[in-house]
Amino acid sequence: MVVVAIDAGTTGVRCMLVKSDGVPISISRRNWKYITPPDLEIAKEFDPDHFWHLVCTVVKEAIKISKVNHGDLEAVATTSQRHGSVFLDDKGKEVYAGPNIDARGAMTQYIIEESLGEKYHEITGCWP
Repeated sequence: MVVVAIDAGTTGVRCMLVKSDGVPISISRRNWKYITPPDLEIAKEFDPDHFWHLVCTVVKEAIKISKVNHGDLEAVATTSQRHGSVFLDDKGKEVYAGPNIDARGAMTQYIIEESLGEKYHEITGCWP
């Protein structure tokens, strides 16, 4: 059995193919960059299409490097660092895509924390 492990981190994405005994077979990595909107240095956004392209690129490359047959790939595992958000309109098109380092909500966080506190955590499972 071979597992395809995809890790989407703050600075990039990587894919590692791993045998069932935990031994790595191959790895591929690409860095990604964020968009800083004009006149808003604390803000960061990303292009979801470009990020998806990079994910597909590292997966294809890791498989090619490994020389593993597609039929031997039995599982896919994904992980990421903290939370990013993608908001969609009513047609399913992205209207905002931002990483965990987008700081626009920092001041709002305190308002939510003061007004909702524990209730927010109960509802979402996360702290503001």
